[in-house]
Amino acid sequence: MKVLIRFLGSPVGRLLTMLAAAALGLAVARATDGAGGLDTSSWYLWGVSLLLAVGLYGSASGIPADAVHDLRVVVTAVTVGVLLKTALIAGVMYVAGGLRPEAMILGVAVAQIDPLSVAALAGRSRMSRRAKSLLLSWASFDDPVTALLTVYLMAFALDGGAARSAGVSGYLADLGLNLGFAAAAGLGWLAARRLRRATRPPATTAAAAPPGSLPPPAPAALSAPAETAFAEAAPAEAAPATLSTPPVPSGAGRAEPSAASGVAGAVARMRGVLAPGEAPAPSAVFRAVATLVLAVLIAIAAWRFWMLGIALIGLFYRPGIAALTDKVTQAAFLVATFVLGMLLVDGVDLRLGLVLGCAAFGAQIVAGLLIARRLPRVDRVYLALGQQNGITAVILSLALEPYLPYAVSVVAPAILVVNLLHLAANGAFDRHERLAAARRKSTGPLPAPVPLVTSPGGSPSVARPAVSPLGPADRPAADGTDPGGPAGGPAGGSRRSGGPIGDYAWRPAMAPRGDLRP
Repeated sequence: MKVLIRFLGSPVGRLLTMLAAAALGLAVARATDGAGGLDTSSWYLWGVSLLLAVGLYGSASGIPADAVHDLRVVVTAVTVGVLLKTALIAGVMYVAGGLRPEAMILGVAVAQIDPLSVAALAGRSRMSRRAKSLLLSWASFDDPVTALLTVYLMAFALDGGAARSAGVSGYLADLGLNLGFAAAAGLGWLAARRLRRATRPPATTAAAAPPGSLPPPAPAALSAPAETAFAEAAPAEAAPATLSTPPVPSGAGRAEPSAASGVAGAVARMRGVLAPGEAPAPSAVFRAVATLVLAVLIAIAAWRFWMLGIALIGLFYRPGIAALTDKVTQAAFLVATFVLGMLLVDGVDLRLGLVLGCAAFGAQIVAGLLIARRLPRVDRVYLALGQQNGITAVILSLALEPYLPYAVSVVAPAILVVNLLHLAANGAFDRHERLAAARRKSTGPLPAPVPLVTSPGGSPSVARPAVSPLGPADRPAADGTDPGGPAGGPAGGSRRSGGPIGDYAWRPAMAPRGDLRP
């Protein structure tokens, strides 16, 4: 059973699970004589929005805390990177789709990276911890950005001049509502945490230990819950020591760095994962109430389509239900894939799907190499080959289907093409790195060069051991004993020279590699 669970968590297992869910949906649709106007029902759009809100919160809540150290790179990736990828994919689809403006919208639907697939690479990737955190943050933040871009580009492409005239003002108004929604949830979360600390019973003082007894062990520091698999798979990298800045003791001229300083401290203070004793693990009652409030927030986000707001809420609103969040997100992904399979009953467009998948993978290579240009070579390559599509691409294609009847038939094969390219490219690079590491290990260091000396004739020759006459301590005594031996024992050779040879003894001045001549 453990082997099966581990296999389903791998990239190949996730791809097979997605194909199985889509095939099951297709079989149900054919058995019931088609989807029967599924995409035109009254509950369809709200259900799709609910699935998208669940997926966005699940992806944002899985961002590790140390991602704020690369905040500038993450912001560049989800703004410049997403726009660059969208422009490249949209240009290709505009040409391949017969110069139709609505074909460019499909490029936005697959421009994001699936965070669930990225999290599944925890123990299987050779990336550094920093690169893993950067890729997961990129994959989590670009989902709401592409969702909003899809909605507004669809309005521009389909509603004509009215949507274009009200586009900027409508976008700014919706952005303000999303930010206000997230700010209200943040204030409520801070108030709840302060109330929980105020009503917490005071810690009991320990009784004095009897004389002569050992002191009790120090309590273990509370640690933040492991929200992502990356925090469990990759060990923390120790900071390199420097000789120019010796450590300064506490209180000797400067304050020690605190966990509550800077942007990282602000995020940690919102999440409640600071120093031991300041934020203990939430109780069962607090966790249950916070989970109920979270369900209400997700429902409001789905009703008003405040996807950016629910993604921002996922950065700090974490009531200690990471395992439940993962299960609900996986269930939403399977439900969305099942509905996608039902809508495939009318067939697929393999040509446009192949073009869209290749364009999405190629756009990630361009954007990844530009954004990760200051990272090590291995991290740059893995980020460039990091394009994967999953829950967000599936749900966005479902949201586009009522307005673009061919959206699912194009996006579905494109998702398959992207994931197959990801498996093939990353597998080939992994094999290349393993072979290169094996060659470096087998060859070892190069042998040291043999020194050359100049002979009396002027021609160079290999250096030989130097010969020196025997000293008084090396000569055997008249009675046959060796003065250099232990307690004047029999002559068996000098301890320094290794034994007399006539009047001379070998004293190696150097030991050149491979020289066996006397």
